[in-house]
Amino acid sequence: MPSAENAAFLPSIDENVTQFDAGGMHLEDDIRPGALIELRRSDAVRHGIILSFGHTSAAKLVMSLTTTGEIIAHLPNDIMFCIPGYVSSSTVARCGPELLPRSPTETRARLDVIKSVRSFEDRVERTFTSVQRKASLIYDHFRSQNPQEWSEITVRDAAKLVLGTDEEPSRELLFALQKYMMDRSTHFVADVTNMMHTQRFLLRPLAEVDNIIQVSDWLRNNDPVLTKFVNKARTIIMQSRNLAKKTWASPPGVEDQKLTQFTSSDFTILQFLYNGFNRKRFIQSCPYESLLPKIIQSTGLYEGDITAATVFQFLKEVGVCAPWEDIVTHGLSRELSIGRPKESSEPKVIESWMNAVLPPVSHGSTPATLEMCTRDGLESVRHDFGDMPVYSIDDHTAEEIDDGLSIEPATDSPGSFWVHVHIADPTSIIRPGDAMARVAEARHTTAYFVQQTWPMLPSTLTQKYLSLDAASPSSPPLPVLTFSMKVDETGDVTDHKVRAGLVRNTQSLTYDAVDRALGAKILHVKTYPFLNIPPPLRQPHPISENVVGALRQFQLVRDRLYGKRSQAPGTGLLWALPRVEVRLTGGTPLPTSPPIPHQPILYRGFPELEYCVQSGVQLTPARRMVEEFMITAGRVAARFCTEKGIPSLYRTLSRGPGATDEALAQIDATRDELGNVDPYLVGQLMLTGGNGYQSSPGEHWQLGLGADEGYMQVTSPLRRFNDMVCHWQIKSALRPTSSGIGRSASAAASTPIPKDQIELMTKTFPRLDREKKQNGRSNARFWALSYIQRWMQHPGTLDAPDPLQNLEARTVAYREWDPTSRSYSLRAVIPTLGLQAIIRNVVGEPADIGASYKVKIDSIDLGLIPKMYLALAK
Repeated sequence: MPSAENAAFLPSIDENVTQFDAGGMHLEDDIRPGALIELRRSDAVRHGIILSFGHTSAAKLVMSLTTTGEIIAHLPNDIMFCIPGYVSSSTVARCGPELLPRSPTETRARLDVIKSVRSFEDRVERTFTSVQRKASLIYDHFRSQNPQEWSEITVRDAAKLVLGTDEEPSRELLFALQKYMMDRSTHFVADVTNMMHTQRFLLRPLAEVDNIIQVSDWLRNNDPVLTKFVNKARTIIMQSRNLAKKTWASPPGVEDQKLTQFTSSDFTILQFLYNGFNRKRFIQSCPYESLLPKIIQSTGLYEGDITAATVFQFLKEVGVCAPWEDIVTHGLSRELSIGRPKESSEPKVIESWMNAVLPPVSHGSTPATLEMCTRDGLESVRHDFGDMPVYSIDDHTAEEIDDGLSIEPATDSPGSFWVHVHIADPTSIIRPGDAMARVAEARHTTAYFVQQTWPMLPSTLTQKYLSLDAASPSSPPLPVLTFSMKVDETGDVTDHKVRAGLVRNTQSLTYDAVDRALGAKILHVKTYPFLNIPPPLRQPHPISENVVGALRQFQLVRDRLYGKRSQAPGTGLLWALPRVEVRLTGGTPLPTSPPIPHQPILYRGFPELEYCVQSGVQLTPARRMVEEFMITAGRVAARFCTEKGIPSLYRTLSRGPGATDEALAQIDATRDELGNVDPYLVGQLMLTGGNGYQSSPGEHWQLGLGADEGYMQVTSPLRRFNDMVCHWQIKSALRPTSSGIGRSASAAASTPIPKDQIELMTKTFPRLDREKKQNGRSNARFWALSYIQRWMQHPGTLDAPDPLQNLEARTVAYREWDPTSRSYSLRAVIPTLGLQAIIRNVVGEPADIGASYKVKIDSIDLGLIPKMYLALAK
């Protein structure tokens, strides 16, 4: 067993990914044997050398020799600093693969490695001593002049200040400055998503730094202002709890009661509490961690450990936050609000920006249009698709339309068709480096949360100027980037084109309407365990025969493409664990409060929720059709960039260690009518490897695409920043030479984003993608667990058995030792509830993935990563 200090780095069952989270097997190129690394998790810090790798059932583990002489297993994202190749491969080999050395040779090799790391540590200490005085100036030099705003720097920015020159800083200086800022978490907050590559720190606003210092002083000195605050809070909390009991089943609202106003000292303490629990992952000591519990415990109203969920509940009950505000959104409030004006002012802000970047142009009495004012240098080469119908097929709830499809017979090849995939074109007006581009990069994706959508690009911009449903024969044309594919009778893409285009005639259709028009058999995979079934959707208007004819042509071409692409074993597989979907059904915005109101606000009731479980991947014929053409557009984009030598963001997915031909044939045999396969068997066989990005083509085995072809995501630039990057890169090869910014001898040299930046994106984007996806899941899980918690407190009446009784869970990972409880735990999913949970205190022989257990709900933690814990039922 590792020492207590090194055991801190053992992967926790609370954070481990499973085989169903693609990406767990991905490793960055820098993480290789021989690299010198720093590991951080909360207060634990270790230095060492990477020796080898291992894995759990789904995630890569790094085996590193630390300066304590132990070899420890840790996750790649525990690495904060890395110097590749610090120790030679021959020295690493002499260290041996086992936890304990097996020979004197291995012992000597390990001692040599440890001496080498300690020598580096000594040089770092001496380097820091020489720059310590200048390092103390970093915060004041780089902090925002607005005391309420955050700012950010990289370690290299700090080194430039300390050196006073642009000379290349030494590795010792970079490491010393990173440690300096890591150790001063009152002022600096490290990038928890990808510190190893970004070397980025956020600088707390001066007002927050002052707030931390002030409240820390009050707590240290037992200042009377704390006693006054606690007494006031206790009274408000009891009023809130009484009101919550009386209005349990009421719709959400605000109680008309006037309460004592918060004093300036109260406000200071509340601000401290409000700021203090928005971290999901700890790689630094936290200035709030030991202080928050002291305030909450002093009320005497909260039992057990004081967690982030406890602090948030306190803020709700003291009248600062509404009962329906979710902790996940609160924890991401700074990230979600990047570049966002107040909602009421957004249209004016966007209009002002549009007027600034797109000077109005008029032709007689015709007002300027977006098409007249594009900024990408492609005005003279845009292909006008005229009155060709463009069919936009999406959900009835879609807020903006990214894509549309056109089809026409190939006149030179009987039996072949040209399909044109038209994609909304935000890069026609947004250039790399624009303020709007920087905001999109910071947001990375649109965040679809239960209570609100946080768009990557302002909805005023996308819906008014860019969404394809805005085009019609009577309206100005819309700019698009079009990926065209010529498909023959065998499903081969025999020709392709990429063009900047203009569309004028879009027709919006819903998936339901298309399925109905095609006479599709719909297999429902949704259930409602609490019987809160929504009313049926209104029947869609019938689609004209002309449009139905075009849809049948699309379906024919789709079947050809899919048939060709899915010939290899295991391609085109679909799998998904049962998952919950929660929807607010009230129809009106929920009452909210300012971040910290001047006086407590008492809230009543709770919003009505629809709780639905989706048991698989629901791809109806209409969805399959659209999906296949989006995949093929990505294939066309990859071919185009490869032909032109353009570095871009190619998506990859490698095979897992168990993806043999025999295993793929075994999983193929479990396909259902929708194409879904047994997800638990996928986990057992360890089919999926790491997904990620490359700057050149790579294999995407699940799509059936080899490294000779490649695949890119280009069809959702209104909601994914990586798609915008690909559009910018592609357009560099579309510009005419007469524009002055056209092709050069080297396409790579003329791209707006140079190859070294693309390479950095291939390293940082995978973690960002996983982080954003995890945020959405956490938000949905928060609302689902809140619903279940309220049901447990006040069970509803159903003409059916209670859905929380007689629960069965199926394992999604192999059992793991939990050092906290000193017992085995299992991650599992409850299919009837669509929720993953952790079964504690598992006994008996190890179970395979997919094993069933009778369970009961033990506890629910509504923290920043909401969790449910289960106990084995007797």
